[in-house]
Amino acid sequence: MIGGLLFGIPVLWVTFMVSEPFQTIFLMLAGAILYSPMGASVTYAQEVAPEHKALVSAMMLGVVWFLGSLIAIGVGALGDVWSILTVMPAAIVVTGSIGVVLSFGLPKENRA
Repeated sequence: MIGGLLFGIPVLWVTFMVSEPFQTIFLMLAGAILYSPMGASVTYAQEVAPEHKALVSAMMLGVVWFLGSLIAIGVGALGDVWSILTVMPAAIVVTGSIGVVLSFGLPKENRA
């Protein structure tokens, strides 16, 4: 999870610094990198509550979409005040940093 954020955030940030057609390439690459930890996240949640695997899986996806929607509203409102090209890179760095910090707080298991 941490690797996906640490690699995906800079790639997404670079997306706003380059011109087309490189923007599209970087956006697709960032999307793939940032989505890659989703399977591990769902599996981790299912291990926390093994008796409710389907519920936990649905909750993980629902929370991600809910928080993403809230952030999009905030970024859109700030983009109306300032330029969206100014707000997006800042929002990427802030939300990505929060995700990395929270990810370091997850318990670690050694499986041998």
